[in-house]
Amino acid sequence: MRLTSPSLARLRTATPVGAAHAMALLATLGCGPAVSLDEPHAAGSSGTSTGAGPFGVPMTLADEGVTQGSDDSGLPDVPGVKLDVAPDIPLPPGSCPPDCQFELGLAWAYDGFGAAPLEPEDRVAVIVEPGGSITVAEQRQGQLELARLSEHGQEQWTMPLALPCDPCRLVDLGLHPSGDLLIAGWGIDATGTPVALAARVELGGPQVLWATSTALATDAGITPRAGSLVVHDASLSFQPVIEASTTTGIEQLELFAYESTDGGLLYVVPVTTGLASGAAPPPLATYNAFDTLVVTHPAWTGAEFLSGTVSWVSKGVGVLENTSRIEPSLHLAAASDGRVLTLGQTTGEQQSLLYLDSGEQLEPDQWEIVYVLPTVTSSAPALAVDGYGHAHVVARTATGRPGREDGVALEVLRWSDEGSLIWKVSLPSELDPVDQPISLAFGPDGTLVLGGFVGGARHVEQRVPGCICG
Repeated sequence: MRLTSPSLARLRTATPVGAAHAMALLATLGCGPAVSLDEPHAAGSSGTSTGAGPFGVPMTLADEGVTQGSDDSGLPDVPGVKLDVAPDIPLPPGSCPPDCQFELGLAWAYDGFGAAPLEPEDRVAVIVEPGGSITVAEQRQGQLELARLSEHGQEQWTMPLALPCDPCRLVDLGLHPSGDLLIAGWGIDATGTPVALAARVELGGPQVLWATSTALATDAGITPRAGSLVVHDASLSFQPVIEASTTTGIEQLELFAYESTDGGLLYVVPVTTGLASGAAPPPLATYNAFDTLVVTHPAWTGAEFLSGTVSWVSKGVGVLENTSRIEPSLHLAAASDGRVLTLGQTTGEQQSLLYLDSGEQLEPDQWEIVYVLPTVTSSAPALAVDGYGHAHVVARTATGRPGREDGVALEVLRWSDEGSLIWKVSLPSELDPVDQPISLAFGPDGTLVLGGFVGGARHVEQRVPGCICG
């Protein structure tokens, strides 16, 4: 099911709303002066040989939005909310009843020290541990530092990371079943060679258990890069990488398999090859609810347009399905019902188009949202999926013109598992304009944890969804 067509001829755009404003026509939910919206969420190069890996494919062993009015269903739209329910059916979780206003209240805010100049590639990433503590990774001028916060935002420790790359580019954070932090990225080593970066940190120490860099092959027009680190089981993790192939102008997508105890590279699984994609976003991977590995990567449509591909890779079978995307995915997230969601973006002078896609292995194109975001910025949005399978997208927006911004805000949007916009809210913001200005994770009871830079210092805050009634 395609909710909006990617064709601009059929594009429907959503009108912006003010801060803390989202209303619904229907509800059976009772509401006091301030009510939480949701129930607690569910836990959000030398000699080589060839054999078969966990996926049953050859491997190389290593010895080193909408307009006001009506939508297609004939149901009315209300500013800030698009309904897909009949009058006698309750709204989805997260909606406010009549005469109530939606809000994202600020529970707490944390700011680190220092305000050194930022580079466009600098970023802050947050991840919430099962107990509610928050780990913050700060990439600044090619170096990484970790901080750990309590569930209430108090700093517990900070630790600079000595990693085998300079500069290092952070791509993703993950959690090992033991509770250790997994860090994934890419960079340049001491010899000037592009490398894939993977590391494991014991947060209770804290201490770096291991950090490894693996050289990536280069060629003209190819930017080697690595993506997220995904846990296969307690002893094995995979990382998608892009590097040069043996054919000029052709890059290859592979999976690096790491031993989780010491970070040793065990083998390499080839996935696919394609024309060089330059500096397009790195590949990303996640497991869906059915233990199928899902990988997103850039790909060319014909020889004109750089788009993206989602590949489902199954143990014992190999690649099961490839699905095209309009843009290379900036983010990939898995829902508990087996779906995966991707988020891509096309930027213009006065607006960005966000492409939010939902699919699963047997139905890879369930629905697609094309959302118009008025903004003069070209920064990347953030994506996370909650325990209901609802997609949350946060984007930094601004009016004015690039380099002379005003009206900076965070646009926060929530879509149901069927692709209906549940709410959206605009929050005044002072986040700095780096390429990836915002990170999003879910805290206890459906709270939102946001990370970024404010005034050059790392900043984390927790927001609580709720309804103000009466």
